Amino acid sequence: MHTPTSSPARTRSERTEELLGLLERITGKPSTTLKGSLRFYYQAVPSLLGKSFLGPLVSPPVFSAQLKARALSERIYLPLLEAMSRWPKWNEPLAVTLLREVVPALLGIASMQKRDNDTLFLSLALGELADQAGRGKVRLTSLVCPSYQYRRDSSGKLWHCSGELLPTAGARFGAVAETLGRVFSPLAEHGVEIDWEFWGYTGETGDPEHLIDMARFVHQHYQRDPRQLFATLARASEDMTGQLREHMGCYNINARTGSLDRKFGALVYGIRNSFSETFPDQLETITAPEEVEWWLDKACKCGPLIHSFVEQEKVYRQNVIIESAEPIVFTEPVVPAALREMLLYTHILEEVRKNGSIIIDTESSSNYMTETLQYLPVGLIFTRSAKEKHDGKRSLYTLNIRQPYNVVPG
Repeated sequence: MHTPTSSPARTRSERTEELLGLLERITGKPSTTLKGSLRFYYQAVPSLLGKSFLGPLVSPPVFSAQLKARALSERIYLPLLEAMSRWPKWNEPLAVTLLREVVPALLGIASMQKRDNDTLFLSLALGELADQAGRGKVRLTSLVCPSYQYRRDSSGKLWHCSGELLPTAGARFGAVAETLGRVFSPLAEHGVEIDWEFWGYTGETGDPEHLIDMARFVHQHYQRDPRQLFATLARASEDMTGQLREHMGCYNINARTGSLDRKFGALVYGIRNSFSETFPDQLETITAPEEVEWWLDKACKCGPLIHSFVEQEKVYRQNVIIESAEPIVFTEPVVPAALREMLLYTHILEEVRKNGSIIIDTESSSNYMTETLQYLPVGLIFTRSAKEKHDGKRSLYTLNIRQPYNVVPG
């Protein structure tokens, strides 16, 4: 009796040949080398983006110029193609979708500011995306600031306008969620599970010390009724959950809110207190750098990072402007406040690394994040901030993803 045998697994060389053939069909240009195919794909991405659902919002020539101005070469796609060549099972329809639709759209919503999206972390994100897609499940994380109220001045600059939080995710959040969901929907259509968590403050623990980097003027606003602060955070979180269900659930994306205060609040509070007990004299500036760095290396493995956060905390205190009847009082010394912020970022990145997630960064401070990434590298893509382009009618989608969701009129 003849027993059928399974077909032999594809070798790495054969898989690369399949990938090169696919790139030739997508770009319309033949190449016998990966280097050549990478170059042709790099050249094709702007036109692929122009044909995507973002086409009405993106000019391919402008986008191409932005890529070059950012010094983003074809090498950013190398980890992407290498990951696809290692797929346990070749899936050509999925590969076509990833290269023709998802990657161009993802680059279309990525920040083109030079301070954002270091080539290394962008490449890591694309490679990790391809690897996870080939395994059938993509894990994404986004960070969401508290629902501060902002106003835009005559020069276009955004300022905090109140210590009061809004009980909603913000007027623009729905359009942002719709755009992000649409970027990844083609993967879901090909059977890839998309698991996406939006981390923000939910007020679940009921402890103000667990709101790690909440602006001091918010605490000041709610000092007479702290319960109202937690109630407002809960309502905003519920609103976000509802909007994610509406705008991403329709694409079969499992999007939900996650609580920074529940995940990291008590842990950061404990480390911060231990630091203050160990270094009671390190208040407005660090006068014992070697001792401080050594202590922090044991706590979070990136002791020297504290100096950057101290400098940024000083800049923040000089620049914060808010319309308030009461003056802003910073009761916490600079160094402990900077340490809290630093611990938030280090713990976020440690958790992301542990979960194997990719960060689609919609609201974190890019200088804080890029500094921390030097110590804890992960795949991360900063999303872009852009003026809305209506052309006579409002688009369902938006490229204005990174600016706050809750700018109030006036």
